[in-house]
Amino acid sequence: MNSPLDNAIAVLKTHQNASHGPLGDVSPLAKILTACAYLVLAVSFRMYDLVGTAIFATLPFVFAAICRISPFFLLKRAVIALPFILCAGLANCWYDRALVAVLPGMALPGGVVALLSMICKTLGTVATVTLLAATTSISNISAALSSLHIPCIIVLQIQLLFRYLLLSFEEARTITTAYHLRAPSSKKIPLKHWGAIIARTFLRAAQRGDTIYLAMQCRLFDARRPLPKAKRPTPREWFATILFIAALCGFRYFL
Repeated sequence: MNSPLDNAIAVLKTHQNASHGPLGDVSPLAKILTACAYLVLAVSFRMYDLVGTAIFATLPFVFAAICRISPFFLLKRAVIALPFILCAGLANCWYDRALVAVLPGMALPGGVVALLSMICKTLGTVATVTLLAATTSISNISAALSSLHIPCIIVLQIQLLFRYLLLSFEEARTITTAYHLRAPSSKKIPLKHWGAIIARTFLRAAQRGDTIYLAMQCRLFDARRPLPKAKRPTPREWFATILFIAALCGFRYFL
């Protein structure tokens, strides 16, 4: 049975190496523009507009099902972000108790409505970003950001952060495996050892990151050199992108 670290490493390597699904051949620039349009529209709903927010949040999952990508794949990864939202929204349930009409004949406290709206927005936005990452490699995303004239230093930081996360997870797996081999009777690592393990993980990841950067310099890497541009969308892709964004705007207007 794979550990959470193994699953995290597998996910990062999948997003790093290849593009998947029917959307894999679509221009990354078109996908990023569509995803950004959805994110802006998704967060534009008012705090108490629960019905519209919930309907709009289902669009990434419906679109994933149409493209033969499991909606549960998106949901499983979007749920990871919910603890942060719950920490921010649960306290508001205590202070905002005024009843808000959700449906005809149905009213809920304002804090509960606001919390449910935040959950729907989180699921929709995280699912959209996950769908983009699942169908576009990190190199193609970086190239598309470069085509949008995002500063090179920001794009490089995204690439290096992605790589450093992978190194950190790999080093954490190595250290936890070594711990269990030296203490096979302990099923879990005691809490008192977590400080040393986390510090050692980041130190080993930083040391390995320096080694990788030296190897990049040996291959004539230069951070001042402009990054390669993404392939331009075809006229058909431009038309589909504009039509899809217009449909999102129209759907948002009627909601």
